[in-house]
Amino acid sequence: MINTSLFKGAKPRNLQKNSFYQILSQKLFSLVLFRPFIFLSLLQGLALVELITFLASNHNQPNVGSEQPITVKIVSTSEPKNPVKISNFKANELFLTPNSLGVIAIGLAEGTRTVQGGFTPQYFGHRDSGNAALNLGTFAYQHEASSPLEADLKQIKKLRKSTERLQQEAQLKNLRLGLFELLAGIDLINQSPAAGNAYISSLQDCKTQYLLEYDVVLCARIQSYRNPDTGEIEAAGFNNDLEQLKQDQQRRLQKISIVLSQHNLEPAQN
Repeated sequence: MINTSLFKGAKPRNLQKNSFYQILSQKLFSLVLFRPFIFLSLLQGLALVELITFLASNHNQPNVGSEQPITVKIVSTSEPKNPVKISNFKANELFLTPNSLGVIAIGLAEGTRTVQGGFTPQYFGHRDSGNAALNLGTFAYQHEASSPLEADLKQIKKLRKSTERLQQEAQLKNLRLGLFELLAGIDLINQSPAAGNAYISSLQDCKTQYLLEYDVVLCARIQSYRNPDTGEIEAAGFNNDLEQLKQDQQRRLQKISIVLSQHNLEPAQN
């Protein structure tokens, strides 16, 4: 006879359940230890039962092997929550800090910055392919600077003045510069101050030849390297070769466009 005092307060049904699980665990342990293949077959059988039960309870799902298409809703997150518009973007915001839009755009064109504003190895110093001078910082600065940041701050100060000058020159010629036109001109000044001096005049001429903003700017940047007296390309860094110069200008403009596209400011190209 079982001494029920040992199970005071316990219900008979709970005793039976505990005995059942105890026996089951002993049997399963024996299967795992001595008959592992049988145990694996048992698990596979249980998994199959679970699969059948799931399919039966979800009968509205497409059958395996059917040609019924599965619709997936894709949510785009590439567009910024508050995209910058050309109408409300101020030119003096291009070079406020070393991480402003204009700085990153020129840095991407120079190969010193990433589109997210990060730094490439070239940012910390590299030799110029044209004159072998040491390029430092975002703008490939070639003058005296003790660090990439100091180089950036010095060039930012210069490019702020260049921004004002370009706008004044455009105003004298009754030209209203778009953001892409303005930033492309500043990038040209950073690449070649001499060519940058001819940019607004070249832009005015190219506007009579092309309709699309991108084509106008590409034309203006190339024409700015021409000697006004001879009409010949003067770009020593590109062996005075028109095709080499064109490819480089296209590359730089594409990099600028990539940065602008992050703010819904990409110019029309076709």
